[in-house]
Amino acid sequence: IAAIDLMFPIGKGQRQLIVGDKKTGKTQICLDTIANQKGKNVICIYVSIGKTKKELKRIYTKLTEKQTNHYTLIVAAFNDDPVPLIKLTPYVAVSIAKELMMEGNDVLVCIDDLKKHADACREIALISEKNTGRDAYPADIFYTHSRLLEKGCQHKNGGSITILPVVETKAEDITDYITTNIISITDGQIVLSDKSFKKGQKPAINFGLSVSRLGGAVQNENVKKIGAIVRRELLSYLETADVYQLVNIESLSDELQGKIFQGQKLLKLLNQPKYSPMSEEKLIDTFGYMAGITKSKIVDELLRDIELTKELDEGERWTIYAPMVDESLSPEEVDLSSFNIKKNLNPKFWKDGKLDSRIRMKLLDIADDFIEFLGVNWVKPKDIIITGSLANYNWNEKYSDIDLHILLDYNKVDKRKDFVSNYFH
Repeated sequence: IAAIDLMFPIGKGQRQLIVGDKKTGKTQICLDTIANQKGKNVICIYVSIGKTKKELKRIYTKLTEKQTNHYTLIVAAFNDDPVPLIKLTPYVAVSIAKELMMEGNDVLVCIDDLKKHADACREIALISEKNTGRDAYPADIFYTHSRLLEKGCQHKNGGSITILPVVETKAEDITDYITTNIISITDGQIVLSDKSFKKGQKPAINFGLSVSRLGGAVQNENVKKIGAIVRRELLSYLETADVYQLVNIESLSDELQGKIFQGQKLLKLLNQPKYSPMSEEKLIDTFGYMAGITKSKIVDELLRDIELTKELDEGERWTIYAPMVDESLSPEEVDLSSFNIKKNLNPKFWKDGKLDSRIRMKLLDIADDFIEFLGVNWVKPKDIIITGSLANYNWNEKYSDIDLHILLDYNKVDKRKDFVSNYFH
């Protein structure tokens, strides 16, 4: 999962908590992680605590479809099983994992979820009239969970146990008793936000509250460098978007507008469908331009004067041509004034000498898509001039033609000698 591997990496032997409200994708992260271990010599154990038979059948079916059966075990205690069985189930799973680790295997254990396990422990304590502590949980509930989770380790024989415990919260409150206990035991947490999930961000990670205490120690140098930049840029955007969420974007400075549009695109890149793992190589290819590690392959194709077509999410299609210029000329020597730049937009789209805000937002979005398409991080939306005709564009139809000209002016961006194509039509 790109967002986790870049910013909250999980290493072998680590214990990383996954916490969030109901229906925010906690189980899906576990299933994606299991599916991603295919062909990596990792044995996976999925521990289901308190789920219904219908829920577990759905999970089993999905794992079977992804061909994970030959390296995955499912240890389950259903919601109608006796309470002592629910309490002991995760210990059984970790005992199996320990035996496999002693044989030199790497094992991944997903415990879904420990909140229901704590509830089972509380029920037993109340029935047996044991002294209770906070929220009526038994006084030794911290020891109960720490004894379980501290089995996660890297063994000297080369084997390891990696544990991903899941805890369900209510109203995004991660300060309740059980959650804070497990946060203090584990090596980091991935916090999922219900608000982000409802906005369509998947995985719905709260980037401000999530953390991995091992951090870059389990990443290679390139991914570590990219992850630091992605996290910094993303948190800066989220802070800016939170402050200016009710402000008309047209009233903001060019710098703030550029930051907001770039942040929105970064969030889109971090959105990931179910069961679509991203390899380390693909991570570097996708986000490497932010750290200057990779140069987009598309740039090379543009320089070879290849006609490219990009399909937008909305179903529209556009074509970009890159006519070659004299490579002996520096960017400063290319005469951009020879191009006829006019406001060819239909007059009805202009109000009091200003472009209609809806049209302007659409054009800026297209410009940002174009930047992402190029794969360079030194161009900003404000540095691109868009002209053309939208007279025939029907905003109510999914497919419409846009006569669009995109001009990149080197006088407004960093002068890069290796990027010889100055005009895109």
